[in-house]
Amino acid sequence: MARRSPVQPQPSARLIQILRIYCHHLDPISVGDLRIALLQGRYPWLREELEAIMTSRHAGTGWWSDAIGTPHPSAGDAAARVADEQGRLWQALFPDQPAPHPRSRPGRRPARP
Repeated sequence: MARRSPVQPQPSARLIQILRIYCHHLDPISVGDLRIALLQGRYPWLREELEAIMTSRHAGTGWWSDAIGTPHPSAGDAAARVADEQGRLWQALFPDQPAPHPRSRPGRRPARP
């Protein structure tokens, strides 16, 4: 039987829409508006969905660049740049919570210090 490639998890349409509206180029004023909206109880699903896509090892990076309006980086630096931008957004929206990180590969132990 042929092996199937893993299905790439994709963010929901509503998450993409919110990122496009509030997070274009990670503009601090617009991101601040989103933080205020979250504090007012809007988009109660956003934290969970953003965390899920940020911790996915298979989500890719193209969706992120499309959602926030940044140029697609070269393959070599895409993951690092996206992780940095996502971490900065998370800290702006949820400053009291550490930013989530992608899950480690199943069956692998974390490296020892």
